[in-house]
Amino acid sequence: MLAFGTYVLPNQFIFGATVALHVIVERILGPHAGRLFGALAATSLAVVATPFLAAIQARLYVELRMRKEAIDIEWALAPPSAPVAG
Repeated sequence: MLAFGTYVLPNQFIFGATVALHVIVERILGPHAGRLFGALAATSLAVVATPFLAAIQARLYVELRMRKEAIDIEWALAPPSAPVAG
């Protein structure tokens, strides 16, 4: 359940934020100009937020996968590697 929420909730948050931003701008500027600028503001928010969401989701995917396969425990129990001569 944690993995599902990890992927779905951030996208739902951005969707809700874009809808709210669109409605607020439409009420301030009126129906015609509000649609145009509301859509531009909502699209800008989505464009700015998408790379951050992708980075967070990739990071969480790797972490959950490592924990599932117990790689983090293997790394913790592994002997330290020899220092590199340089």
